[in-house]
Amino acid sequence: MDFNPQDANSTGAAPTTLPEGVYALKVSDAEEQTSAKGNKMIVVFMEASDGAGRAVKLRDYLVSTPKAVFKIEQFCKAAGLNHQFQSGRILPDDCKGRTVRARVILEAGRDGYPDRNAVDEYLAHDAGIETRFEEPSASNQQEAPVRQVEDDDIPF
Repeated sequence: MDFNPQDANSTGAAPTTLPEGVYALKVSDAEEQTSAKGNKMIVVFMEASDGAGRAVKLRDYLVSTPKAVFKIEQFCKAAGLNHQFQSGRILPDDCKGRTVRARVILEAGRDGYPDRNAVDEYLAHDAGIETRFEEPSASNQQEAPVRQVEDDDIPF
């Protein structure tokens, strides 16, 4: 692997973070890994829009332990993967390309690292909570009624 050691001293902009809120997160990738404690997990890589068109990247961990199964259930409900959850098996390919709604929080940076976003909880689509900066899908858009413009409607 090649790299430029001078990049370590560059004053590049800090990574963009989102304000806390509920967002639509697009799963760009997912990988099955083993945690430092030896537990099976899926690392989920997601992106969200900050409202100004910039993509913000987030990462979350779905860990297969009894204390963490609640988060796997939340993710599966938000992603429409209820069948996979009920079967007790989810694969990284099941996650890729899905869009989930999640409450995103801002965690303070530590050990010299900047602040970062984290998923506090995944929300089922029927949770009735407004999503920030969600791109409307074609199925959510309603066409405005067509109205004939008359000469009297034009103010000049």
